[in-house]
Amino acid sequence: MPPGERLKELHALDARMLPASVTGVVVTGKRPEGRSIQDMPVELLLEIFRIHATHCKNTSSRTAWMGILLVCSDWYRVACDASELWRVIHVGSNIDWLRLCLKRSARSLVDLHFSGLPTATIDAAVPLVIPHTQRVRAIHLTGHGQLSPHIYHLFAHPLPALEELSVLPAEWRSRREAELVPWAQGYDGMRSLALSGVSIPRDPAFYRNMRSLELHECCCIASEFTIDDLVLALNAAASTLEELELSRFDPVIPVHPQTLTRQLPDVHLKRLRGFYMDEHFHVVSRLCKHLTLPPDAFLHLRIYVTHADQLRYTNGAAVLADIVPPGVCHVLESITDMAVTIGREAYSIRARNVPLKPVPPSFSSDGAPIDRVVVDTLGWKPDRLPGLRGMLRVYTAGLLTGLSITLEGTEYPAPEWRSLFAALRLLEKLAIVDRSHLNPTVAFDALSAPAGDLGSVLDKHARSSESVLCPSLRTLRLEGLVQRYEMERVFDALCRALRSRAVVGHRLEELVVDPGFRASGDTRVEMEERLNALKPLVGALILR
Repeated sequence: MPPGERLKELHALDARMLPASVTGVVVTGKRPEGRSIQDMPVELLLEIFRIHATHCKNTSSRTAWMGILLVCSDWYRVACDASELWRVIHVGSNIDWLRLCLKRSARSLVDLHFSGLPTATIDAAVPLVIPHTQRVRAIHLTGHGQLSPHIYHLFAHPLPALEELSVLPAEWRSRREAELVPWAQGYDGMRSLALSGVSIPRDPAFYRNMRSLELHECCCIASEFTIDDLVLALNAAASTLEELELSRFDPVIPVHPQTLTRQLPDVHLKRLRGFYMDEHFHVVSRLCKHLTLPPDAFLHLRIYVTHADQLRYTNGAAVLADIVPPGVCHVLESITDMAVTIGREAYSIRARNVPLKPVPPSFSSDGAPIDRVVVDTLGWKPDRLPGLRGMLRVYTAGLLTGLSITLEGTEYPAPEWRSLFAALRLLEKLAIVDRSHLNPTVAFDALSAPAGDLGSVLDKHARSSESVLCPSLRTLRLEGLVQRYEMERVFDALCRALRSRAVVGHRLEELVVDPGFRASGDTRVEMEERLNALKPLVGALILR
């Protein structure tokens, strides 16, 4: 029922019970039997309180608070009788508070949160919880050190209503694996699982109703849980799983390689909203090749690639293609704005979130903007980096309208720039950020119109749309520090590119130059003098 509707019903009830002094009402001489405030349902009392507390303007007036006081006179009973108000219990040092919450939530399932508590507090709280294990819906044990013996005692009792379980020590660091939960007892209602340092079941059927799965260190030894087992578990949960997080997850690697040859299914995670993985390449490549993600899913990968991994492939682009295979790079198809950063030993692809796209709870960051796709790869040998063509191995849609390229130590030849620009015919905004005294001349040459008689009107239209790379380009932003002796050559190449594009009808609307894009030792005045030659070639020249 929409907010305020119950209050309208209350007003309608009062209208049928008006006193005899009110004109226009037929009075029978017998006072109607109405309902007192104590007889109202709890939901209606809460609605009255909410309406009056929200819309009360003049709080200094005694009559303005009349409605709130009317409810507050009975508020103690309302709060104590509404068991739903007591079902989420954050256990603390005050054990009497825990006892009170358990008593007042007697008609409801309860969620128990043990966050960063010392062992002594947990030992005192668990005996109070054990008589209520039949109605425990969720247990969240986080930020602890070593597991208390009383926690083992708690899980020794049946927990038939348990749907959510989190056991996450500080920073997910687990020195040893604990066989805490007797999974053989069933736990058929489990919907959310987040574990580090606790053994997990191997049976795929256990995961069939899972909505959120988060696995970290020391979870797989006791059950000999492998990557194959994970694939089968995800396949069982394919129709329900919404969030998947695997950070520092260490599945068992079978001693006999032939155990890896069994046929595994292609897992279509139709409802997945977010996938986060901070892991080594050999785990990611074995898992991701079996997955197909929804096109609007959030994807955050942070992958460590060893030198041995890189040497098994012909080039870095092939390594990247195994990290983001076709079923996973499906999430990039609708991307229109992307940022690529190529460092000395790192390669990163990021794509912004679509406005108003709901962010999965585990991806939230206190309101800060969230990139929908993040693929960070670390540990590259300089000669094995995927390069500019690497992004084309994982992004094949060609729908980009915005691209930012940041270079931190590697130069690329003109053919590589041209192959990149040739695939992005819809590109409108391009940013080139140089942080290592590199030379972006080859990038400008790639953006130039084909050489020839630029003044010829006859072939102007033939070349303007077919031969010019990035024909939709409107804005170019430059940032970086160039060696002083290279500056003249850089500006000559930039001027040549802008002039050739302008002549064939592809003049830039805006050229944005960051103050950092200058020669070593150049002042702002010297920079402005260099830029004056470019003003006639663009619609607007902005020096930030």
